[in-house]
Amino acid sequence: MNHPTLPGIPKRARFKLRGPLEADIQAATLRCLGVELVRLVVDRKTNRKKLVHTGLFVSRDRKAYYWRANSGRKLYDYTTATGQTGKGMFRGAPKGTADILGVCCGVPMAFEIKRDDDEQQTAEQREWQAIHEAAGGLYWVIRSPSQAMAADQEVRRARAA
Repeated sequence: MNHPTLPGIPKRARFKLRGPLEADIQAATLRCLGVELVRLVVDRKTNRKKLVHTGLFVSRDRKAYYWRANSGRKLYDYTTATGQTGKGMFRGAPKGTADILGVCCGVPMAFEIKRDDDEQQTAEQREWQAIHEAAGGLYWVIRSPSQAMAADQEVRRARAA
C-alpha cells in the first residue's frame, strides 16, 4: 500500500521495527535478576541526605549479583570546582566485554544482549567469550530477560545437585 507524502516532507525508505533498545533489555534483565543496591549518602555541599544508585543488582536470596559492564571509550567535557574546563576520556571495560556480568552461586556468568535473531556477536565479543569460558565462566547470548532468568536458574539447579 502506498502512503501519500506530506508536502515538504520527503518520502522515507522502508524500515524495520526492531522492538526495544538494547539498553532497555539490559535494564529489564538486571531488574529481573535482582534488586539494585542503593546507598544513603550525605551531600558535602548541602549536607542533605540522598539515595545513590550503585548499579549492582543482588538476588533476593543474596546468592547472586549482577551489574552492567560499560565497555569502550567515550570523550567527555568537565568543569572543576575552580571553574577550569577540559576534556577527559572515560575508559570502560575492554571492547567485546559482555553487557552484563555477575556471579551466581560462585559461578562467574556473562550475558551478551542482542535485540533480535539477526544480530550476531562481533569478533571482539567472541574472543572475550572464549577467554571467559576458558577461565571457567559461563556465557550466554540472550535476547530477553526471561532467557537470563532461565540461565540463572540453570546454574542454581546445577550447584544444588
